[in-house]
Amino acid sequence: MGASSLWSLGLFAATASAGHLAAWWTNDFGPTLMMQDDASAGIRYSLCNSHNTPIFPNDTSITMPLLKFPPKNGTALAGGGWWDQKNVVASIFYFNQKNEIVNSLLQCDDRTGHWSNTGDYVISSGAPKAANNSDLSMALLGAKEGYRVLYNGLDGAVQLLSYNNDNGWRYGGVAYNASSSANVIASIYPPADTNITLLVPRDSQNMGLARFYGDNTWHIESFPTPLNATVNNTIITNSTNPNSIHLNATFVPTYSLPAWDGKPKSMGMAEDSSWTRSVFYVGTDKQLHQIGNLDYKWLVFDRPSNNASWPQSDDGYLAVANDFNSDSLRVYYMSNGKLIEANGDSGKWQSALVLPSYNATAPAPTNTPTNNPGSEAGTGENSSELSTGAKAGIGVGVTLAVLAIVGIVVAVILLKRRQKRQQEADAAAAAAGSTVGGSTAYSGAATEPKYQDSPSTAYGVPGELHSEHTGTTAGGSGGDGGYYYYNNNQPPPQHQQYNSNQMYELPDQSRRAEMIGEGHYKEAP
Repeated sequence: MGASSLWSLGLFAATASAGHLAAWWTNDFGPTLMMQDDASAGIRYSLCNSHNTPIFPNDTSITMPLLKFPPKNGTALAGGGWWDQKNVVASIFYFNQKNEIVNSLLQCDDRTGHWSNTGDYVISSGAPKAANNSDLSMALLGAKEGYRVLYNGLDGAVQLLSYNNDNGWRYGGVAYNASSSANVIASIYPPADTNITLLVPRDSQNMGLARFYGDNTWHIESFPTPLNATVNNTIITNSTNPNSIHLNATFVPTYSLPAWDGKPKSMGMAEDSSWTRSVFYVGTDKQLHQIGNLDYKWLVFDRPSNNASWPQSDDGYLAVANDFNSDSLRVYYMSNGKLIEANGDSGKWQSALVLPSYNATAPAPTNTPTNNPGSEAGTGENSSELSTGAKAGIGVGVTLAVLAIVGIVVAVILLKRRQKRQQEADAAAAAAGSTVGGSTAYSGAATEPKYQDSPSTAYGVPGELHSEHTGTTAGGSGGDGGYYYYNNNQPPPQHQQYNSNQMYELPDQSRRAEMIGEGHYKEAP
């Protein structure tokens, strides 16, 4: 079998068992990608020293070091990352084999591009249990506000977990409690904006929407068909009885969601610097589709004129990496057995490319010819004698072999010493307190160490962060159990009634925009 055939076989073997994906944008470094391998349940990843275009190795043994809480097969994934002035750091979320939500902190080795594990935490202790097929969505809000994580409860409602350095992890209540047809969550949180948007499949014709507002509630809506007004004409929120939330039966929409059956494998959201929100999904036709919000209306966006920009999807899973400030947008999914990147930077879709498996610009190793015509060896006719040069070469080779063996022995001794020191450090850390379990915010949960707000600690200072897998929520609302979450501009809120005069889309948003995509939309497919 030729070398090219072997390469093709290796590529196919590396990508044929792909599962859920997650992607995020790390400051000025670019997108980072991870994907579960269904055969091993390991979480494969792009090299963390990649820039602009992720390098995704074919070697399926290169996986996230998640030995303490191995991920379950079929887990949803979410993640984000930042540069802490010294290292590239990642914070990822997944379900372990007990269906608990785990947060793992990782640090990049810039020499190898591999991640090392700096801490694992079960964050869902004490919160409502997750559905076995729950999705995950998260946002990094910065050093002060921390994380928001969304997941599906047993009844399909979208639940909220919140973290900051003052309070640790807490349960934040229900963010979306209306109907849904699949446990899929897409969400987005742009910098310097408290209007967080999450989307779910509502039914075979509509998407459900929840948006966090300054009144500390999630406003619930639906499109293309809107919801029916409540009896007293108040805004429908996450506090509204879900049994009273219904579609407007008399409304006739002017468009329909293309190739939509309400059961996508995944969805991903993006938002550009003009605050134009978009959601991506793979339809029943195996094609990528984009729905966007313009002038407070959700509309179908046209496909790129170049069909090569959005090739057909193999399995329906996708992930979106989006940088708000630079208008960078990448969509990742499997196509024709290969992991591809659809590049929509600045609203201009390029031809999709297959992600490279190695750094093609790295210097190649120097090759030494094995048969040098000018060498002394074998120059004599029918010669069975070794030349002087060949004998000298053997002597050098033996010397080098001895030195290599000595080097290996020394390396093994040093490695054992290092492992012993690490074991002693781990034992000391275990004696100081376990990182397993919920935070003190959960009633009856084990104590979880607070993550310190310092670049020298595991969590570091995220600063200005951008992370989209299904993106995010920020802020939060008064939730079950009296836990409260607040946006970037408010102190912790008190119990209060929502303002029934607020609109679903804030009218004071003066930012207008050409949408992500090619700037075209239509009201009918």
